[in-house]
Amino acid sequence: MSKTQFKSYGRFEKKALSTDEKGLGVLKISGWASKSYETGKPIIDRDSEHVDTKGFDLTNAKIMLYNHDWDKPIGKLSLTHKAEGIWLDGEIHEAMDSKAFYAAKEGIMDSFSMGFSVDEYQFVKVDGEDIVSFTKGAVHEVSLVSIPANTKATISNTEVIKSMIKDGKVTGFQCSVKDLKAMN
Repeated sequence: MSKTQFKSYGRFEKKALSTDEKGLGVLKISGWASKSYETGKPIIDRDSEHVDTKGFDLTNAKIMLYNHDWDKPIGKLSLTHKAEGIWLDGEIHEAMDSKAFYAAKEGIMDSFSMGFSVDEYQFVKVDGEDIVSFTKGAVHEVSLVSIPANTKATISNTEVIKSMIKDGKVTGFQCSVKDLKAMN
């Protein structure tokens, strides 16, 4: 079986907004890079595929891209295996791509797509539908995308921390997304 590159999609939550030492934005986000199961049942994506993430190596996935464009890194990430799928904690940096940063901050783009290669797969029947289930592989990157294939990945919580630099000192306060939008 040869390795094949695939993508799997999910949504994320915005956790924090801060600024770097140059005053540019850093948006902290988290959510499902890929959600495999919900209430114990396999999630079938829009491509009639199931990504059973338990057998996927996450070691080399450290970068977040914009729409799977390898020339457009927008931040960094950390992935964790959970019972339901792969959880992502990451950052989108305004200095890397201001449009992607704005789209994520404003909720215009709220989904992930996971780029991966497959080592093993099987054909299975779920709810009477024949699908391919990817069971072993490696995640290479996760991208910010506008339309996810995995529609079951959801935003669970949103929290924004806006930091400001005044007189060389970082100050900050915590607020909701609604409060932050009212400030702009």
